[in-house]
Amino acid sequence: MFPVDWAGRCLRPLLDSSSPAGRHLAVLFCLSVLACLIGCSDRNSLEAYPDAIDAEFDQSSRTQPLRIPQFPNHRTLYHQLDELDINWLQFAQLHQCDLGDLVGRRNSGLGRLATDSQRLIYELEFLNRAASCSTQNREWLDEIIQIKKQSLKAHWWNAVFAGPEMRQSMSTAGVLDADDVWGHTAVSVSPLEDVLRLSHSNEVPQNLEAHLQALSVTPYGQRIAAWRLITGVLQRVTHTITTEGSRACLSGLPTNRSRRVAAIFRRYAIPIQAGLAIQLGPDQQWLSVLNRHLNAFEKLSQPLNGWLADVNQAFLELDAAHKQHQKAWQIFLDQCGMGVQDLANPSGVEVGG
Repeated sequence: MFPVDWAGRCLRPLLDSSSPAGRHLAVLFCLSVLACLIGCSDRNSLEAYPDAIDAEFDQSSRTQPLRIPQFPNHRTLYHQLDELDINWLQFAQLHQCDLGDLVGRRNSGLGRLATDSQRLIYELEFLNRAASCSTQNREWLDEIIQIKKQSLKAHWWNAVFAGPEMRQSMSTAGVLDADDVWGHTAVSVSPLEDVLRLSHSNEVPQNLEAHLQALSVTPYGQRIAAWRLITGVLQRVTHTITTEGSRACLSGLPTNRSRRVAAIFRRYAIPIQAGLAIQLGPDQQWLSVLNRHLNAFEKLSQPLNGWLADVNQAFLELDAAHKQHQKAWQIFLDQCGMGVQDLANPSGVEVGG
């Protein structure tokens, strides 16, 4: 599904233009977005769009590879927590308040192999049961409860941010094809938000493993990689249109070359802009959720702050490249005196590729 306010997002940046060409571009663009939502069949390689522009202006540039932020490894993120020891007499007292079996399972062979998410559930269950424990001489238990409460946020950190599910979700590994990058499917914020919302509760989380599994298969990292690829392509096209575009015009009037460029716009730029109109809102949403919840972990989040700063910067650069790309096309249309009729019907001009 696409955002219900897609029309406003699509029209607003272009209708801000005072030029007739800019307003015509807005109308054509949004009609084409609707057509692409129904079904854009033209899937091209990542370089097809800038290569087509370069060929029209006899250029031979290359899309500059941009550094993709890499999620830190487990060792960097993990917070080591000390084990708490009790003697046999204290262990026997725990059986008086429904804690003995819980602690016994934790110290069994399987318990010692528990994942960090399972360890987190153990810590929460221990605190919930210990709160109502009425054993005598419980000063030692009160001390353990206090230590466990202080370390609870670190257990949440290890289970979520240092866990394999978050690392898999934020992975940028793999090869992205054109459909991955230019496609019209947005990544939902829900898997990330569902897990992070649980981290603010002291109750034993329901279905934590299921939420983590849903997070692991949600490709937020692939979106970050796509941002960098999109940014590089848009920057390359913007540079060529800005520096060479006026050559396609003759005294402010359209020429055969400008109409060929308009055909490139219709084939490549409009589907790309349509995809961005759908994707950027949800991308900004899940990135905002990530920033907000990381701030709540305070010092624990320090190993991840550098990565997050790079991800935030990558999104800002994509947003800037998107706006500059739109502006470059508006200026080109103004320079060549082209209107909506030129874009909608470029005199039968065909674009190869």
